[in-house]
Order: sequence, then C-alpha cells, then structure tokens
Amino acid sequence: MFRAILSRLSIRLTAPALLAAPVLLVSVVLITISTVQGRAAVERLASQQLAQIHDQIGQHVASLVALPERVNKANLALLTTGRLDPEQPRGWAPVLVDQFRAFGSLSAITWGGEDGQCTWVARYAGDDEHLYYAIKDGATGEEIVEYRVNLDGAIEAEPRAAFAFDPRTRPWYLAPSRERRPAWSEPFLWVGGADEDQPTLGIAFGSPHFDADGRFIGVIDADLSLQDISRYLAGLQIGRTGQAYLVDADGLLLASSTGAAVADSAGERVRADASDAPWILESAQRLNAGATQEEIAHIGGVRHWIRASPFTHDTGLAWTVVTVVPESDFTAEIAAGQRRSAWFTAGAALGALGLGLLLAGFLVRPVVALSRHVRRIGEGDLEQEIDLPYARELMRLSGDINQMTADLRDRMALRKSLALAMDVQQNLLPSETPSIRGLDIAGHSTYCDETGGDYYDYLEIADISNSTAALVVGDVMGHGIAAAMLMATARGILRSRCTESGSLGALLGHLNDLLVEVTGGARFMTMVLLTIDGAQGTLRLASAGHDPPFIYDPVADDFIELDEGGLPLGIMAGEEYAEATSDSLPVGAIVMASTDGVWEAQNENQEQFGKDRIHEIIRTNAHRSAQEIGDAIRDAVQSFCGEARQLDDITFVVVRRVAVDEG
Repeated sequence: MFRAILSRLSIRLTAPALLAAPVLLVSVVLITISTVQGRAAVERLASQQLAQIHDQIGQHVASLVALPERVNKANLALLTTGRLDPEQPRGWAPVLVDQFRAFGSLSAITWGGEDGQCTWVARYAGDDEHLYYAIKDGATGEEIVEYRVNLDGAIEAEPRAAFAFDPRTRPWYLAPSRERRPAWSEPFLWVGGADEDQPTLGIAFGSPHFDADGRFIGVIDADLSLQDISRYLAGLQIGRTGQAYLVDADGLLLASSTGAAVADSAGERVRADASDAPWILESAQRLNAGATQEEIAHIGGVRHWIRASPFTHDTGLAWTVVTVVPESDFTAEIAAGQRRSAWFTAGAALGALGLGLLLAGFLVRPVVALSRHVRRIGEGDLEQEIDLPYARELMRLSGDINQMTADLRDRMALRKSLALAMDVQQNLLPSETPSIRGLDIAGHSTYCDETGGDYYDYLEIADISNSTAALVVGDVMGHGIAAAMLMATARGILRSRCTESGSLGALLGHLNDLLVEVTGGARFMTMVLLTIDGAQGTLRLASAGHDPPFIYDPVADDFIELDEGGLPLGIMAGEEYAEATSDSLPVGAIVMASTDGVWEAQNENQEQFGKDRIHEIIRTNAHRSAQEIGDAIRDAVQSFCGEARQLDDITFVVVRRVAVDEG
C-alpha cells in the first residue's frame, strides 16, 4: 500500500521530502548534542573565568595590604636612624606628607608614642582636595589639633578641629603595643572629611618601635580604607552583571562592588548574612549552610554562580572573596547561538524541500571538499589552501581555515625556534664540573619555561690558583627569550673579562657598565661571584643584588652570614661592588649559591619552600657529597611543590670542602 501511494506522487515532491527527512533528523540530533556540549562548555568557561577573577581580586588586595607593612618598615628605619624623633613629632609633618603623596592608596600614617604624643597624615572619604595633618604634643595638651593640607603639600595655618585624643587607647596602638610585634587591628569605623555622616571601614597595621636598649617607645601605623577595595570591585568586570564582596573570618562584611552598607545606623558592623543587599544576604546564607566553594543557586528566583575563595596574607589576614554572577551572563551568548542554529536548520530543511536533489548536490560538493581539506590538515599538510566560492559564509569559512592553517605553520615554526633556543641555552650551562683538589662541586638548573633567565657557571679567572674554584650564579628579571638573551650576553661579557686579572668587584663593575649600555637600564639581573680555595679554606664573595649564599660550618654547626650587596646589574652605570672574605672554612664546610626560585617555590596552598628547609637539608646531609646534597634539595623541592606549577627557574651550585686527599 505504501508503495502504491508513493507511485501516485510526483518525484518532484517525494525527492525533496525524502531528502528533507534525514536533514531534519540529523539537525535535531546535532542540536541536542550541541545543547549538551554547550552546557558543559559553559560550566567550564564560567569556572575558569571566575577562578581568574578571584586570582585578579586576590592579587589586587594583596598589593594593597602589603603597602602598610612596607611603609611601617621605612618609618621604623627613619626612627632608628634618628631622621624621625619620637620626642618631637611636630617635625614629622613634611616626611609624612611626602610619604602619603607617594603612597596614595593609604588612608592614614600615624605615630602614637608611649608618652601620649601623636601625629598623623590622613585622607577622608569624599574629600579628594585635601590631606589632613594632626599633632598632639606638649603644646596641645590633652587635645590633638588637626589641619588641612593642600594637594601641593602646604599645611593651612588655621586648625580645622581640636578634640581630646589618646593614641594609647586606639585599636591600631593596642595590639602591637601589647604583643610587641607588628599586628593588624580589627576593622573599625571612623568618620571625617567632606561627609561627616559617612562611616568609613578601615583596617590598621601597627608596628612597635623600641629604642637601642629594647625599651618600647611607641607604635608606627599605616591604615587602609576598605572603600578602596569596594571601588576596585565596582570597576571590575565580573561576567556581564556579576558582583563581588569580601568578608572577614567572622562573616562581617568588608567591601562590595555595590557599596553595600558595612555598618548599621547604630554604628555596628554588618554581617554578610544580614546585609540589606539581597544578593549578599542570600549568597552568604547559602555559604553558611554548607555550600561548596563553587555552585549554582537561585537568588531572587534567578540561577546564579556563587564562588567563594579564601584570601590570606603573610601579615596575618584571613578573608574570603565571594562572587555572585547570574548564570545567564555565561549562557546568553550560547543560547542565542543555539537559536540561530535552530533557525538555520529549519531554513536548510525548507531549502532542501524547495530545491530537491539539485540543491542537495550543490551543497554536498563544498562539504566534501571541506572534509577532504580538513583531513589533509590532520595528516600534516599545511601548505594547501581551500577556496569554497559557493556562498559568503563558505568563503568566510575558507578564509578562516586558511588563516588557521597559516597560524598552525607559524606556531610550529615558533615551537621549533623555542626548541632550538632551549638547546642553545642549555649548551651555555656547564657541561661538566671542574675537578679541583680539596673541593667537591655540583650544579643544577631547571627552567620553568622553554628558556629562562637563571645562570650558573664555573669561571677561569686570571691569576687565581689551581686549588681555587670560581663560581657565578645569576638571575635575570623575568623569563622567556628576552631573559635568555640577557643571560647569554652577561655570560659572554663575564667570560671575556675573566681573561684579565682583577677583583671580583671589578668583574661585576665591568659587567654592569656593559649591561647598562646594552639594555639602557630597562632590564636587570642579580649575580653573586665566589672564589673558594680548597687548600687554604678561604672564600671571596661579591654580590650585585643577589641573596647571599648559604655557608654551613659543620664544626660550629652554624650558618655563616657573609654578604656584600650592591645594586643589581644593568640598572645604573658606574656602580662599585665591594668584596667580602672568609679565611676560616673548615674541612666539611658547605657553600650553596642559588637563585630565589629554590626557597620561593610554592605548593598547591601557595606556601613557600623557605630558607629554613634548605638549612635543615644542608645540615642533615653535610656528610654526603655535593651531588647528593644537590639531589636532596632538588627532590625535597619537587616533593614539596607536588602538582603545583613551577613559577620560577630553580638554579643552585653546591660546593663542599673536603680533605685534600679526597679532592
């Protein structure tokens, strides 16, 4: 019966219908697969983008919270040298104003003495035209007097306010004075500036100061306004319409991208799970109820991505960053693409019905040509190009595929160039260790990229004895080809200069002048030069901004501090480099010169390997050979880092002084 029905129909109808049926079926299957894969792609994309946003927020916040510690260290140095006199705080004004203008991210720099004297320079919310300078000393009595400071640094003659004030009762003073160490205060509210009714949430980092006899003198403090973090979050692109906020360990709100209130009308700080911002309230409640670090939840009836990640800092802060992004920010474009695909599929089916086999044949030819061309690409033929002059879209696709093929050729050529550069640079490192009586030497270098900026070498310096080893370890700023080229340049200059006699400091000075001429001061490197006499047990050292070597004396079971620092190479011509010496290296002493990639190696928790672990490894393995000590350090770093990506080059040279009959 079915055949009878078909026999009565015109082929002009049955052929397009039979053609359209598989087109429709395949289209439905493809749309279904696309929907499933699109959902998975969205989830991966969203997770990656949110992770990048959290990393970006963490890096910005870390740069902010590191600033108070740096400023405090600078002012403690000024106190120690007498540049700032704690008994005469009125003379501090020019220094504090200059510091504040240099470090504009701070909200206050304050000194509070144990004698009750105090001075500060601050900025207040809503006032971008002035700074504020305050002084409390013998002339002001129990009050502190505050003056406006113009943007040019001039202090107005008439005070703007005077009020009773005792620094010894303030949060920024109490913790460091009590604990006798630098400490953060709890976040606190304060008002001032153009809008006296606008509370500002701040956090203070105070450092105690002691005189030469160890007597506590007072606290130097630097404050941050957390409104700066809110302004940063407000300007950050989080998806299309996403938001972010920070909370402390107690769940109290610190900052948000919408400027949500951090304090209520009574001046009490607001918990995130009690915020008047619904997106903060509901996400915080969700996290408090045990939500995972990243999940999708309904907020206000709309599906949102919620991600929380910890932020910690080595000064003691422990906060949490939370982002809340509507799922539609990630799915809208794919959903639109799926709708476009559906419309295109329907149009293709109607076209198949209208044009029949003729149109089918026309459409099949470019598909076959495209398939054949893609297959050739997969087989490695990157020289051929494709031209599909059947429709605008196919012509555009031809251009895209041809561009992709060209990009693949360029990328393969670049990979070959990088491989060649890596081989060349590896060949620049010592191929064998010098054999010197009385010394056991081993070197190691592992780059984090194909090419790197770390460098070590064994030098042949004119006029040194046969029992002396000359070592160099250097670290170029950055990685990649540029760092490798600077390293190779420094190696060539250094080796060329070693044919002439001269001190280690003179070698560094010569190298520095030529690198400044080559780089114009735009790039720099650190370097340490050492000579070790295996027969006499003497050591000479000159350093250009490089960390001092580890020198272990097994007889005293102690590490010797020996350092003569200078500017890194390539910054400023004419720098002179001093030389340090030690005449008492006993048999069994260990000297390890290395780059900071060893102790700054991080594990998955962003914890650094640290110098204490290196000390312990050297001490424990001091009886072993230099190669075994180097292997122990390398294995310990690899085990510590686990699956974490190596972020910096790792280079070191280990020298062990042995009895002359062992050397």
